[in-house]
Parts: sequence; structure tokens; C-alpha cells
Amino acid sequence: MSEVTEKTTVALHITSKFDEKVKRITSLCATDSTLKGKEKSQLWQVISDFDHTLTHPESNMCHNMISELCPNENLQKVTKQLLVDCRQANVHKGHFWEQFHTALLEHKFEKWMIDHIMDKTILYLRDFVKEIFVYCGQQKIPILVISAGIENIIEQFLWNEGLLLEHVKLFSNRLVFEDDKHIQSASSLSLSRLKSDDGKGLIENITLDSLFESVAVLEKEEEEEIQNIKLKNDNEEKKMMTKGR
Repeated sequence: MSEVTEKTTVALHITSKFDEKVKRITSLCATDSTLKGKEKSQLWQVISDFDHTLTHPESNMCHNMISELCPNENLQKVTKQLLVDCRQANVHKGHFWEQFHTALLEHKFEKWMIDHIMDKTILYLRDFVKEIFVYCGQQKIPILVISAGIENIIEQFLWNEGLLLEHVKLFSNRLVFEDDKHIQSASSLSLSRLKSDDGKGLIENITLDSLFESVAVLEKEEEEEIQNIKLKNDNEEKKMMTKGR
């Protein structure tokens, strides 16, 4: 089985899995009278991409804005060529992120450049995204933003919009800076983690097992939460029946 086919199969499997989960929860909410309105919201989670999903399609994307607006001309040149190669399928997308983040390390990308880039880029939310985030917060529904973009940019943008709230979590490529200035490492969702070593980029292989383990833990906690809610409601009904006698 080819690499693309394998990834497609995994994507379809995950999509099917969550479709079944949504149907199961919807059915439970509709048929189980012991679940109250506030308790039903605890069974849900919103999972979203960032670039051109939360942001408007006319907005710039994370890696693109670095290649277009970074004040380091050499880094601009290298990353622009990587974007061209990626669009022309001269480099696999997984390798694209590795090479892009390696370029950030080799050309000594600095933290202040993020502010410079975001001041000059076009980046704004789709209609009603803010309202959805606020509503989910009121209903205690967690939001997980999973993106192949740059977590530092996503985090700052959501903060500027007042949406980096307690119920919002991010899972993306994270740039780590030494002494809050020079880039030290960059983690990639493309199954690798890049670290600087005397100015040179080293690639440490990792997997997304930790993500799937986290999902498994969340699912277990969700099942336990459902059972706890039912048990609580059963106990309350028993107490009411006892008092009625």
C-alpha cells in the first residue's frame, strides 16, 4: 500500500470513527431523559483546523506569511522556494515542514520577527467564529485547534482576538525560543522534532502516539463522565422517591 493510500485510509478511518461517535452522542442526548441540558454539553468537543477554516479564505496562511514577510531575506528566499516545490509536488508535504523548520533554525529566526510579520500580514476570522468560541465557552464545550501551521502565530492571533480562552487548546508546530529571542527548536506534526545544535538542525524522529493516547484518555474520561452523570441522577431520583414515601 502506498504512503498516500495509507494516509488516506487513516483519515477515512478517523472520520468514520468520529461520525459514529457523533451519532451515538446525538442518540443518547435525544433518548436519555436522565441527561440534563448542561450535562449534555459535557459530551461534546469542537475540533477545527486554523488556516482558512477559522480564518477567512483571503487571509494569509502561517508558513506563507513567514516566507513573504520575514525581514530575513535569505530565509525568505529559501522558504519561498520550498513553497514553490511543495505546490509543484517536488517535495512531499511531510518533508516540506521538516525542511521549512530546518530553514528557520539554520537562518536563526528570532521571536520579534513574529510580531513584525503579524503587523504586516492579512489575517482575520471568518464570520461568526468569535460567536461560536464564546458560545462554546458558555456551554463548557472544549475547542481543540489542530493545525499544520505555526502554534506561536495561532496563539498570538487568538489572543489578539480575545479567543485564547480556558476551553481552547492548541496542537500545532511549536517554535521554542532561547532567552525569549533566538529560535532553539521547532516541533513538526509531520512525525519529527527539530532541534538546534551549534547552529545546525538535528532531526529526532517522534510519532503522534502521544496525540492518539490523549484522544484515548479523553474518550475513557468521557465514558466515565457519562456513567457518573447517570449514577448521580439515579441517586437523586432514589432520594426523591424515598422522601415521597
